[in-house]
Amino acid sequence: MITPRFVVVSQDTWPLKTAGTFTLVVDAWDDFHYRTSYVLHYGTGDAATEIGAVKIASRGMRERDPHTTLPSTFRRLTSEFYSLGQDREYYEALANLPNEIGRQALRALRDVAENAAIFEGVQDEPALTTSLLRSVPKQTVAVQFNRIIEGRAPLTPYRFSYSRSSGSTAPPLRLEFGVHLDVMPPTNVHVLIGANGVGKSRLLRDFVQAASGSVGASGTFLDQMPSEFSTDSQNVPFANVVHVAFSAFDRDNREPLGNTVDVHAVGLSSGAGDPLGTQFTKSLLVCSKGPRRERWLTAVRTLAAADGILADAGLEYLINSEDADEVFAAMSSGHKIVLLTVTRLVELVEERSLILVDEPETHLHPPLLSALTRAVSDLVIDRNGVAIIATHSPVVLQEVPRSCIWMLQRSGDDLRASRLSTETFGESVSRLTSEVFHLDANRTGYNQVLRTLLDQNNSSAELVMDAIGGHLGSEGRFVLSSLEYHQD
Repeated sequence: MITPRFVVVSQDTWPLKTAGTFTLVVDAWDDFHYRTSYVLHYGTGDAATEIGAVKIASRGMRERDPHTTLPSTFRRLTSEFYSLGQDREYYEALANLPNEIGRQALRALRDVAENAAIFEGVQDEPALTTSLLRSVPKQTVAVQFNRIIEGRAPLTPYRFSYSRSSGSTAPPLRLEFGVHLDVMPPTNVHVLIGANGVGKSRLLRDFVQAASGSVGASGTFLDQMPSEFSTDSQNVPFANVVHVAFSAFDRDNREPLGNTVDVHAVGLSSGAGDPLGTQFTKSLLVCSKGPRRERWLTAVRTLAAADGILADAGLEYLINSEDADEVFAAMSSGHKIVLLTVTRLVELVEERSLILVDEPETHLHPPLLSALTRAVSDLVIDRNGVAIIATHSPVVLQEVPRSCIWMLQRSGDDLRASRLSTETFGESVSRLTSEVFHLDANRTGYNQVLRTLLDQNNSSAELVMDAIGGHLGSEGRFVLSSLEYHQD
């Protein structure tokens, strides 16, 4: 690994062009009586490229002390020094240098965004708070700058909306989505729920058409915080779209023709022309290199933690295995789909990607569905993207706050959306099933049996329990209590 070399020069001296050499040009700026400023340059052999502004202080530094005194040349600063770049461009420029020399430079300069222990150790230093952090919030150092150093997309907030005419006298459908920084629970995953036939899958396809600029798109996206990803032709806040749909009954999921952003389809009818196993091995090869490797390992560890069969399969070793295709072929259909989904997502998702997932519960048992939702959430947070999941499952709702959920209801051609009144993140499946999905569930299965028994027993839950000898599970008892309450 290349060890960087640093040269310190005065403000009126040109930085060195020598390949692999960093030049720190002194900036005499008086920063509230501290003088810690430099401009870092990198020599390519042909030129000296400016990296950006950096401040370097020493422990015990006080107001009106002379400018930070550095050796005229050095390979690594001693433990008395610490540094901080002054904007994200500084860290991005270093991250783009070859052979990880940028990361080595940060370590040599004892950068506090690169090393949390150094940052923690200088919290009481006056020069840190007065000078180095003068224009940079602590949270930006710990989160934004560190994400860039680690090769993750910097987090940026964004808000967007989708609007579609109802085709009648009813008001148009309008859905708003927001991704907020540094909040818990995260807001990068949003959910659409509603009864069968309400139009969730169709709405996801409409999202694809609107984002891609397809001819005949029935709705439009509006970026409420325009960014570099917004285009002149359509105000779309996404860099690309990934549409995941594995239903054998849905119409063709091939990538639509559009010119706004790239769209990638993942599913049984994705138009790729390859069997699932071939799609998986091709995608896994892409994920085995660079930063995607760690993202893939993180995702499959999340899946394996929730599923004993996947844990026993040793998924982490597939990324280096010549037998990955055979291991994949031996899996159940549900395991194939979840593994292909996360692998393709790691391959395709970039900064500000929009991921659309249609009814993932179709092939997955609840623990694996929960793990997939968490893996998707982790990935879109890592890449500063957003996912929208259409689902019937309360397991998915458990993973997101109610502010990220839209309930869809239809009356004829009129499609309406509303927020839930019940908080969903971390709520029990029983309560979500009863209070959120009761419009779907209360007409079928044991719900109908309980309704009939209530009618036959004077709307008394106690009499119903006597009639069935107490043979009712905890969820059924909750539903029975809810039905009794609503009948009263």
